[in-house]
Amino acid sequence: MKSTLSTKVGVAIALVAFLGLPLFAQAQNGPPAGFEGMTPPAGFDMSQIPAGFQMPSGMPSGDQMGPPADVQEKMKAGLTRLQKSANSMERAVKTMDKAIAGAVATGYVVPSDITKSVESARAAIATIRAATEFNDAVTQAIDDFDSFTEVLDANVENLMLMTRFPKVLKAAETQYNKLVKFFETTKARLVGLEADTTEAIADVQKKVEEMKSFYDQAKALSIQGKMEEAFAMLEDNFFPGLETTSQSIGVLNALKAITKTASGVARGIATAQKIIKRLDDAGLEVADLNKIVADSNAKLAELKALLKTKGYDLDVAMTMLEALDQLREDFDNKVDELIASADGNIGNLPTVKMFTGTTITVPLDMKKGFDAYKDKMGGFKGKGTPSESMGLDMGSYGPDMGF
Repeated sequence: MKSTLSTKVGVAIALVAFLGLPLFAQAQNGPPAGFEGMTPPAGFDMSQIPAGFQMPSGMPSGDQMGPPADVQEKMKAGLTRLQKSANSMERAVKTMDKAIAGAVATGYVVPSDITKSVESARAAIATIRAATEFNDAVTQAIDDFDSFTEVLDANVENLMLMTRFPKVLKAAETQYNKLVKFFETTKARLVGLEADTTEAIADVQKKVEEMKSFYDQAKALSIQGKMEEAFAMLEDNFFPGLETTSQSIGVLNALKAITKTASGVARGIATAQKIIKRLDDAGLEVADLNKIVADSNAKLAELKALLKTKGYDLDVAMTMLEALDQLREDFDNKVDELIASADGNIGNLPTVKMFTGTTITVPLDMKKGFDAYKDKMGGFKGKGTPSESMGLDMGSYGPDMGF
C-alpha cells in the first residue's frame, strides 16, 4: 500500500513529543542517546513533573530538555526533496487537465469533485514551492495532493479513453454502413430468384438491427462516462457481431450465384445425355458415362435441397460445386478415352459446360474488427497505478526519521 508523507510527518511530531516529555517508563535505564544539550519544547511547564520524581542519571534538567538537534535538519532536507518533486506533480496535473479537456470536447460533463481535486492539487503545488519551512501548511498541501493522486488513479485513464472514443465510434459507424450497403445490394440481387429467401432475409435483417442497437448502446454509455462498458460493448458485441452478420449476408449473396450454377448443371446434364446417345449409337460402351451423369443428378438434387435449408452452410455448398466440377472432368476424360478407341468417325461433340464452377462473392472482411483499434488506446505503460507510472509516490518525500 502506498504510504503518505503526512504519515511520516505525524511520526516525526510524535517522536519530538516523546523526546521532549518526561520518560517515566524509561527513567531507570538512563536517558536515550542525543539528550545531552536538549532544551525543553516551547511552553513546556517543568512544574508538571510529579513530586519526588528523580531525573535519570545524565538527564539534563530545566531548560536543557528539547528535541534532538538534527530534527530541523531532517525537516529541511525533506522540504528540499518535496520541492524538487514539484515538477513531477505539475506534469500529473497537466495530464489530468488534458484528459478533462478531451472528455469535455466529446460532450461529457466532468464531475465537480474531479475538477475541484485538480484545483486543490494546483494550490498544493504552489504552497510547496513557496514554503521556507516544513510547517502545517506544507503538511496540508501534501495531504491535498495525496488526495488528488487518488482521484487521478481512479479517473485519468477513463477520461483519456473518452478523448479517443469518438475515433473508434466513427470507425464502427463506417463499418456498420458498409454492412448495410452490402445487405441492400445482396437483397437486390435476390429479386426474382427461384428459391424462397423471405425467411433468410428476415433473419439477417434482425442481425443488422442488433448491430445498430449495440452501436447506440456504446454511444450512450460513453456519454454517461462509462467508458469501460462502452468499449466492452464494441469489443464483445458490436465488432464480433458485425463479423458474423457479414458472413450471413455473404451466404445470401452467394445464393444467387450458386442457384445460377445449379441451373447450368441441369442444362449440362442434358448436353451430356446427347453425347452419350451419339456414342451409344456408334457402338461404344457408355455405362461409365451414364454412371457419371446419374451421380451428377444426385449431387445436383442434394445441392438444391441444401439451398432451401435455413442458414445453410456456404462451405458445404462450395464443396458440392467442387464435386460436380470433378464429375464434369471425369465425364470429359471418359469421353476422350472412348473416342480414341473408336474405329469410326464420331464427329464433333458438344462441350459439356454444365459442371463449370462459378465465382462466389465472399463475405465482407471486417479487417480485425476491434483489434484494429484497441492497441491504439494509449494509457499508461509501466507497472502500478497511473500516479506510480508518473513517479508520484508521496511516501518517498519529506524527512527521513528512520522509521
